[in-house]
Amino acid sequence: MSAVTAKAHKRASGPVSSGGGGAQGARNERPSTGGAGRRLDGPASRRSGAEANSRSQLIAVTALAAACFTYPLLSLFDRPVRVLGVPLIWAYLFGVWALLIVVVAVVSRRAD
Repeated sequence: MSAVTAKAHKRASGPVSSGGGGAQGARNERPSTGGAGRRLDGPASRRSGAEANSRSQLIAVTALAAACFTYPLLSLFDRPVRVLGVPLIWAYLFGVWALLIVVVAVVSRRAD
């Protein structure tokens, strides 16, 4: 074998893993995360306090929206009553939907 071929063969043979997964075979190898687990250093990786706060507020708004559109609460508004000629359930649904849009817009605007 020539020196170049010997180096290429040595590189290709490298550390041999057991193939069983686990820590035994991966002891000397670094698993690829495909960039998903990559951690950035510097100001881009740190969330500002306002951004983290707005994120928690958006999570709270999502939970509130889920609660507003569940059956037990919807059944309270399923009555044969009309509000400005619209059935109460439809007025409730569209009113909550519009309110959620406004709340999300205000919270998102504060984050900027």
